[in-house]
This record gives sequence, structure tokens and C-alpha cells, in this order.
Amino acid sequence: MIELGAVCDLAAGLPGAEEGTWYGAPAFRVSSKVFARGHENDPDLFLIKVGPEERDFSVATQPERFSRTDHRPEREDSVLMRLSANRPEDLEEVRHLVETALHRFENPKRR
Repeated sequence: MIELGAVCDLAAGLPGAEEGTWYGAPAFRVSSKVFARGHENDPDLFLIKVGPEERDFSVATQPERFSRTDHRPEREDSVLMRLSANRPEDLEEVRHLVETALHRFENPKRR
């Protein structure tokens, strides 16, 4: 199992990331946009805004670890990661997903 604190530490350590909260759960922003956050109702879930292609790939290849969200503003580009289904050796892949999400929002004028 990966602890929420480990995921938060890697997100907070990314250049440009700003740590805050989202309805009481940890949230990480860049350019005032949330790119990753804890789930406000389920402490075992962590949402990462990886984009539709990465989301679809993760859900299709590792459904025990990743799922889609039905939350309207995030269902098009986000993946839910189940912390309890991840192992410590998965942290590098998680880092890649969180970095991907940050880069999608770090310079909104380029979008």
C-alpha cells in the first residue's frame, strides 16, 4: 500500500506545485488549477488529472489500481488511483502520472 502522505510529498515537491486543500482533502495546484488531489469522501482514493489518453490506458491495463470518476468537471481527464492497491515500488509510476498532470496545467497560455 502507498500512503497518502507519500503521494502528497511527491506532488508537493514538484516545481511550481502549490499545496492546499479541496473540501478538506489535500490538493495540489499549478497556475491556480488543481492537477491532483485526495478524494474528499474516500481517503483511499487520489485523483490525478492525467488527460484522457493516459486515463484510458491506466484504467484498461490496471483496473485494480485505477478507475474513472463520474464527477462532472473531472470525468473527461482524470483517473482515480486506489492507494491500497499500489505498492511502494509503484511510486515511480505514480510520480510520472502526477508530473504529467502538473505539466498539463503549468502554462495555460500554451493550451
